[in-house]
Amino acid sequence: MPKVATYDVVTDTTKLLSVGGDIIEDFQFDFAPTADFGTRSVLSYMVDPGSASGVTFKMSVTNLLSNGTQEFKVIIPETTLPSQHSFVRQEVIDGNTFAKVNGGVGVHKLRIHVTSGAANFSDIVHMYQFSI
Repeated sequence: MPKVATYDVVTDTTKLLSVGGDIIEDFQFDFAPTADFGTRSVLSYMVDPGSASGVTFKMSVTNLLSNGTQEFKVIIPETTLPSQHSFVRQEVIDGNTFAKVNGGVGVHKLRIHVTSGAANFSDIVHMYQFSI
């Protein structure tokens, strides 16, 4: 089956995460039914540190398993960015990070967790491949 690239605009709005406020936010991915979870994908996002000390954060993806539990996989280990300016970042996600559930695409989320400082996260886009 041939494969093509597509993308999912996970969110186009700004979400402020900060120590002392909301430190965790989950965003749901929207996959095509024939998504190829065996190939690598790319996550693109914007971070605007909002505190004088910058921000420290990590990102994980979750797979909602058939037994109702969530499996967390870290895709961006704890990272610190200074408060100088906004950052546009990309991260390659390894193949097989996402899992099909009961033969279907399942429910998958991106979790952002701020552990120090504050930042606005926005313009999150996930690019992946699917079969046609």
